[in-house]
Amino acid sequence: MAKIKIEITSKAVGDAYARSHGKTVDKDLNLDFWASQRGSVIGVASGSFSHSQEVDLEPGSHYVEYGVSAWVGYWEATIKANGITIAEGDVYIKEKKYYLRGEFFVIPFPPYVVPIKLPLPPFESPLATLNNMAMYLVAPFKLMTKE
Repeated sequence: MAKIKIEITSKAVGDAYARSHGKTVDKDLNLDFWASQRGSVIGVASGSFSHSQEVDLEPGSHYVEYGVSAWVGYWEATIKANGITIAEGDVYIKEKKYYLRGEFFVIPFPPYVVPIKLPLPPFESPLATLNNMAMYLVAPFKLMTKE
């Protein structure tokens, strides 16, 4: 098992209301998660939101799904696993859910996370690409300093 720190940050665009924020790991998030999956609710916020949680995951393929109960405007969101961006995009609900899903592999050595999608533009922002490259470069040094 590897300890994986899941971080979610988001910012409202055109939405001034307090919204429920939900997250699942390796499970789909329902359209009405705040009512049907109460355990997936990670907070209620307006304007901006951040969440962090450490989870133990076996090596292999995993995903995190993040949603907001927003019918007005949308929320710009980023999901990271061990500091590595695994997804970024807009989150909202219209006729169907538009939730953010970050897929990744857990590997048995630092940084323990490899995004499934290519970590290169135009698939993510240049800042996220630089962040991911930096995390891979410093991972061996972080391991050496823990001893």
